[in-house]
Amino acid sequence: MRRLAEDFDPDPVEAWTWVHLAELCGTDLTRMEAVYEDGSPADDDIPGNIFAVGGIDVPDISAEQHVVARREAARRVEAMRNR
Repeated sequence: MRRLAEDFDPDPVEAWTWVHLAELCGTDLTRMEAVYEDGSPADDDIPGNIFAVGGIDVPDISAEQHVVARREAARRVEAMRNR
C-alpha cells in the first residue's frame, strides 16, 4: 500500500485513499521514527546523529477530499471482505 500511495503523484486523493486503507488495516504510512545511523531506534539518553525514517510524503488535500478518500478506502476494505 505504501508503494501504491507513493506512485499516485498526479492524483493526491488516490494517494490518500491508499494511506487511509492502510490505516484501516492497522498501519500508519505517515508515521516517522527517529533512528541512529545503524538503523537502531534513537534514544534520548544516548548522543549521536539521529535520522527520521519511514513515513511517506503525500500531497495535502482538503477536508472534503479526505472524506472522499476515506469513503473509497472503506469501500475497498468491504470489497476485499466480500471476496
